[in-house]
Amino acid sequence: MASITFESFIKAQKIEIPAIQRDYVQGRGFTIEEQDKREAFVSRLINTIADDNAKPCHLEFIYGAKNNVSNRFIPLDGQQRLTTLFILHWVIWQKSSNDAQQEYPLNLIEGFNYETRLSSSTFCRNIIERQLQDENKTKSLGQRLKNQPWFSEDWNYDPTIIAIISMVDFMEEKLNGYNEAQISSMLKKLCSDQNLISFDELNMTDYDLTDSLYIKMNARGKQLTPFENWKSDFIKYLEKAFGDEEYTKAEVGRNSQSNTYKDYFCYSIEHQWTDLFWTYLKDEYLKLDEEQQSKQYPCIDKMFMNLFDFLCMYFYYVKNPATKSEYSKIGAVTKREVWQNKEFIDALFGTLDALCRIDHSNFFDDLFYICPEELPFNNENKKVRLFRTKQTNLFKLCVENGSSMELTDLLLFYALIYYCNEKTVKTVDDSLKFYMRSVRNNFESDIQNIRTRTTIQLNLRVSEFDKYNSTIKTLTSKAGNSILSIENCIIDDCSITRGNNAVFDKAINAYGIHNVFNTLRIFCNESQILRIRLLVSCGYSGTYLSDCIGRNRYFWGSKDRWDVLFISDSGQLSECFADLTRKIIAAGEPNLIINEAKKVYTQGFAYYILNYDEFIDANGSQHHFAIKNKLNEIDWIALGSYSSNPGTAYHTDPLAVAVENIVNRINPKIKMALYKQYSGKCPLSIVKDKIHWEPLFSVISRKDGWHIILGQCYITEDIKNDFKIQQINDQDCLVPISINRDMIQVCADLIIRVFDTVQNFV
Repeated sequence: MASITFESFIKAQKIEIPAIQRDYVQGRGFTIEEQDKREAFVSRLINTIADDNAKPCHLEFIYGAKNNVSNRFIPLDGQQRLTTLFILHWVIWQKSSNDAQQEYPLNLIEGFNYETRLSSSTFCRNIIERQLQDENKTKSLGQRLKNQPWFSEDWNYDPTIIAIISMVDFMEEKLNGYNEAQISSMLKKLCSDQNLISFDELNMTDYDLTDSLYIKMNARGKQLTPFENWKSDFIKYLEKAFGDEEYTKAEVGRNSQSNTYKDYFCYSIEHQWTDLFWTYLKDEYLKLDEEQQSKQYPCIDKMFMNLFDFLCMYFYYVKNPATKSEYSKIGAVTKREVWQNKEFIDALFGTLDALCRIDHSNFFDDLFYICPEELPFNNENKKVRLFRTKQTNLFKLCVENGSSMELTDLLLFYALIYYCNEKTVKTVDDSLKFYMRSVRNNFESDIQNIRTRTTIQLNLRVSEFDKYNSTIKTLTSKAGNSILSIENCIIDDCSITRGNNAVFDKAINAYGIHNVFNTLRIFCNESQILRIRLLVSCGYSGTYLSDCIGRNRYFWGSKDRWDVLFISDSGQLSECFADLTRKIIAAGEPNLIINEAKKVYTQGFAYYILNYDEFIDANGSQHHFAIKNKLNEIDWIALGSYSSNPGTAYHTDPLAVAVENIVNRINPKIKMALYKQYSGKCPLSIVKDKIHWEPLFSVISRKDGWHIILGQCYITEDIKNDFKIQQINDQDCLVPISINRDMIQVCADLIIRVFDTVQNFV
């Protein structure tokens, strides 16, 4: 393995840094550690050719594969050192005398090139083939390079080019202590056969090494990413399928060689499209040390592939609505059939260009917002609320998650980029907001009303993607300058309806948007109990869910579940809300409305709802009841679960809960037990103590009154007469419903009276 110089090596074959190699980093100097390494290495190289007495500098081995057909050497290890030697030769040549430059022309090293990016390749070729036109030598070489007419502004974002220019300036600074004659002598030494700076060549072909090493790389390189594999395949397809056909929607000012599909892609993927992703990475990336940066190199590639995968999935389901195959399980052949399609490619190019047109620093926050409140406090800018999404930046969600995005997010993002592409959107305006609001409301109206679980879920399905795609196109074509008022937008963004605002139409038609907005604001500002009472005051009789333990399940609304009422029971709620709006206009104060309702509802379920907090909030404030027969027949159970079969969970008697609370407030000495159970009702009992919980006296509510099922011995004649207690059988007595007092008052008084008797016995 003989030593060889850079100049003699490059005379024998071209050097091509392959796409699988990472960017040039030796010239960066971002950190103190990088600066120290750069200082030591460059000083060593320059001292070797500046000092006649210096020892030769041997850089160990460079290994790679030589392509004998193209006569190119592709390094696998040594890329950084070869690049630095290339830069050193170029800088010294630029600083040498005219005679030295003519004797040792720059084309001696023209065989060196980068293939990591099109921009890097073009830059390296230009600095060899084109003379520097700026003769103002007071400027640094790096600045003069940037002033060349062929230097693209986009190259300021190419990490390899920036690192090369940084190294150029650093080397020039190191040479400031030498005159032109000394530097010319250095050029002569570089181009001689003295082996002052040398390395050993290890050719994989000569040593019978396999191609797997080329693919896998060593620890200093990187493995081919899925993006690089796909890009190579994609470029070949573009060339074969489209040839010289131009992409007709090419962005004006895009400096690609031509607007053929292949050239437009090759240029854009190395410039604007890469910059799009780099915007999201550069701040965090630059904070990393060299080793960490090396490990994280493919981040942009991964982000691109996630966006690509998102589009692939969308088109796969649009084109295959009847498919039984999940996208995540389809093979490469099927996926290739998706993207090897002109419509898809136009969508891909259009998506990337649309995303490049917008200002990512504020675009998504100007369009969307996320709000923890049910009713937004204000929305002066008429932004669109995202109900189910964790962040406003849907692009960021996409490049982080790809095809694994939630369907809601995926459809919203596609709808957005489709519109932005079709309308050439650059900034957020009222038309875009109205369109995205319409899209969101359309998807939110496709609900799967799972009443058995008291939840509202979207019914979005991949099998319906062709329908959603048609909807997006229709809404885009109809988009115009429709404007909503701020109050309209706030109502539209209320989480209890999620854009399903037909429930408010009757009230709006009768009393106007302002009064409906005011009523909704008052409603959402009230407690859960007062909300229920306001609805009951306007005739609301609960939302039927399903059967349960031989009863009918009804729901009256609770925290984070009001949409079950306003969306799934919109018919009843429409009437109630219109009446509530009328009463708010007339009375203004919610408590006045409730007090008036108390005069109307003097018995039955509504009466207890309006008068007893403990009744409403029985069993964990779920406001979820199982009712036997008719609503006003007094046989009620407060359910303790929102599951599809809450009868298997603990439940209780809401009347007994209210009685227990009232008695405890009046006489805390009375020890009571109200067990929860899985089926039927559990009695309310006076117990001897709360250690053994032995019941002494027990009552249970029925539709005809309170049944005394234990402890009849504690019923005195006075108690019997005062409460008109009737003997039903040997074991059961009835305290009938009173005309003058409700069941809770009657039972509370009975418990207190019986407790006095119990004390005399115990």
